[in-house]
Amino acid sequence: MDFRRLGLSLLLGSPLLMAACASNDQAAATQNLGDRLQARLSADAEAGRVSVERLPSGARVTIQDSALFGPDGVALTAGGRSVMTGVVQALLDPSWQQVAMAAGPDTPATLQGPRARAMERFFADHGLGGMVAPDPAAVTAQAMTAPQSPSLLGPAPPPPAGAPVSGATVTISVMPPAGPAPDNAAPLDSPATADAGAHPAS
Repeated sequence: MDFRRLGLSLLLGSPLLMAACASNDQAAATQNLGDRLQARLSADAEAGRVSVERLPSGARVTIQDSALFGPDGVALTAGGRSVMTGVVQALLDPSWQQVAMAAGPDTPATLQGPRARAMERFFADHGLGGMVAPDPAAVTAQAMTAPQSPSLLGPAPPPPAGAPVSGATVTISVMPPAGPAPDNAAPLDSPATADAGAHPAS
């Protein structure tokens, strides 16, 4: 046996194997995220306040503006904080995710920035400000990009949960971290990440 050739084959094959494992983990984490979002936001989705859309490498939560913002058009209502808490509790290990906020398409120009910042502030108040990406377009592009191994994706994502909703959005992208991947992308409300700050708003 030519051990030098075998060693070279193993060396060249390792990056491919690591990429396949990362894609598998990414697909599993994306599925887990979508399941958790739909479970935690099911009541709001059934009431027509929220829709959850599964993306190839993430998810998008759309929240009806009237359910999210108060009379001043910026401050989150109690119901809005409850929905955002559900989103936070559905998140996985922060090293695997980035989030981006955007005001709804019908939002007046003067309210677009303040509404997005109000949603970002909710994440910061829960100790998750580091997950909020400075470039929302990049997060959306990442969430819309399929993992490197399409065969690991399984069936196509189902349609959004609940009736179509127009409003503010929280887009979440899932991607393996640069360093060693964890055994599993643990949910934020699991014992392993209980101190990550994902607690219901008061």
